[in-house]
Amino acid sequence: MRKLSPGNIFLFFINVLAAILLLGSYLNYFISPASFEYLAFLSMAVPGLILLNGVFCCYWLLKFKKQFLLSFAVLAIGWFYLVKFYGLQEKKIIMGSDLKLMSYNVRLFNLYNWSSDTDIPLKIKTFIEKKDPDVLSIQEYATHRGLEQKFPYKYIKWNSKSHKTGQAIFSKYPIVQKGSLDFEKSGNNAIYTDIVKNEDTL
Repeated sequence: MRKLSPGNIFLFFINVLAAILLLGSYLNYFISPASFEYLAFLSMAVPGLILLNGVFCCYWLLKFKKQFLLSFAVLAIGWFYLVKFYGLQEKKIIMGSDLKLMSYNVRLFNLYNWSSDTDIPLKIKTFIEKKDPDVLSIQEYATHRGLEQKFPYKYIKWNSKSHKTGQAIFSKYPIVQKGSLDFEKSGNNAIYTDIVKNEDTL
């Protein structure tokens, strides 16, 4: 540290913080959010922390400083964790008798115009049609007639406070059982369905 200028000492301090936070985010893979819920929020910063540590690693390398080892080591430690946590490639292993399931957070089809792109509902519908799932599980659902017409079976659980939003499961196969689970001390909710395909109940 003696060979670093005051400016670089400050940068290295920020580097240390970024490295510690990224290391902390790796714990999400081993610790349930139910045990330590605040740690789960750190996972949302992982892409930024990876980028920041990568920038620091390159910066110190260009300066020929051994401080690059800090970010390099943190990124190396997290490599196998990150490969498991983030899917970088779509796996196409679909057999003829398999059930193709798609889970999709559609953000209410931009119901409240969070994005200025007015084509979002159409783009989402086109994407779903391209993937052509047998069962479609949607989070943050809002009414969309195009989807309801495509799937003959459905289960929609509307938000108790607002009947405009909720969660939904659409299926090409008959739904014989369905239900909803509310989580204690939380506004979150989960829904489920039992689906019959051929002679199997899934």
